[in-house]
Amino acid sequence: MNREAQNSLMHIRMVPVNGIVGKLERTVRSVSAKLKRPVELQVIGERTELDKTVLDEIADPLLHVIRNAIDHGIETPKERKKAGKPEQAVILLEAINQGTQVTLRVSDDGRGINLDKVREKAIKNGLIEKDDELARDELLSLVFLPGVSTAAKLTDVSGRGVGMDVVRDAVARLNGSIRVDSEVGIGTTFTIQLPTSVGVSRALIVESAGTSFAIPMQAVKQIQKLDPQTVRREEDRPVVDVIGRTLPIDDLASHLQIAPASYESRFADPHPLLVVSVGDDEVALTVDTIEGGHDIVVKTLGDHLRNVPGYIGATVRGDGCIVPILDPVDLVGKGAPLPAPASVDDLPAATIRVSTAMVIDDSISVRRVTTKLLQRAGWDVVAAKDGVDALEKLEELESAPDVFLCDMEMPRMNGIELIRRIRKQPEFAVTPIVMVTSRASEKHRHMAVEAGATDYVVKPFNDEHLLELIDELVQAARETVVS
Repeated sequence: MNREAQNSLMHIRMVPVNGIVGKLERTVRSVSAKLKRPVELQVIGERTELDKTVLDEIADPLLHVIRNAIDHGIETPKERKKAGKPEQAVILLEAINQGTQVTLRVSDDGRGINLDKVREKAIKNGLIEKDDELARDELLSLVFLPGVSTAAKLTDVSGRGVGMDVVRDAVARLNGSIRVDSEVGIGTTFTIQLPTSVGVSRALIVESAGTSFAIPMQAVKQIQKLDPQTVRREEDRPVVDVIGRTLPIDDLASHLQIAPASYESRFADPHPLLVVSVGDDEVALTVDTIEGGHDIVVKTLGDHLRNVPGYIGATVRGDGCIVPILDPVDLVGKGAPLPAPASVDDLPAATIRVSTAMVIDDSISVRRVTTKLLQRAGWDVVAAKDGVDALEKLEELESAPDVFLCDMEMPRMNGIELIRRIRKQPEFAVTPIVMVTSRASEKHRHMAVEAGATDYVVKPFNDEHLLELIDELVQAARETVVS
């Protein structure tokens, strides 16, 4: 009876994909008319069901992918005719139910991704070295990094410089994965895999160093016993051979820094071995025991712990014990391990967030992305669509913002004029104002500084760098006021 009640409640939350098809079709018509490129949206599997929360959250990333496809991927009618293609391009959205997962595939029949341009942009931004030899899949994955775009110029059609890294982050927040495949002259396909539901999901419960953890089942590709003879070192990192593949190997407790990282001792015994996969990245992890698969109710970690790296939530077991849910993206990550727990006294002053930031930008997508970024970092955010709207909202606020993030080119009142108006008000004499714009020339930078901007950030920006910058500026402003 409990199982039937749970299934009935879960079914109430499920909605078909066609709930967002109308919004996607309007976007295709609008963008194709603006760019004068005939495009038809075709949908397969529109009756496939997803949790309403998942569908609502993935709608904007899908819109971004489609706008990118029309703006950067689809050729002009003249170019398509020359290439022997129909004048009207086709964007295909497929929704495929795979049990506990749904695959969304967005394909276009455009020009494809120019890997040489991707490589040049990545080198220019310092993401790779000139002599780095990357496989085709590795080059394609670079499009998900901040600042990597094949566009000749930034436009308001596909995000005003907000790139595919935003889409990747949105998918990751839903515990999903995204990958891209492309053939020059044939087209590009983005494949997004998402859990059917974010409320109840299937997870593998494991134990390591005396602590239980949950790993989303869709990320666990294989379970077997470790053969110590297959473990060896390559480039000072342990690897293991698993059915014809060589994968990096780590111990879960060592990765989470809750036990010493003694590889020789941990890999000497035939412990259970998991192969965890996210997209094209895989890692082998040893654990002490495996309790098995369970349906779990996913709980958030709350405002105080939501930014703790490596965890996406927690679940409460029948006996009342809390089991942390691990983030598969962190488990397969090639970066540094999780930081060791620190005492409150060790935390830097910059981690104490101020209350309010005002984001002023005429682009809805940029406002939404920046607002979510700041909210995840603990800020209260007030958004305005242009300078006039910002001044009107300033009059309504009970407490003044601690920092302004302002675009340069906006209707009614641009960013330069807005900054001048703000600086005329005594209460904002030292308040940090960061000009966030796609204009990268020294001329525009000089105009912003002359108007009173504290700093200047060029889109597309790096999320962490922007957060660090406004932390430093706000902290410096507070110290100035105190002194």
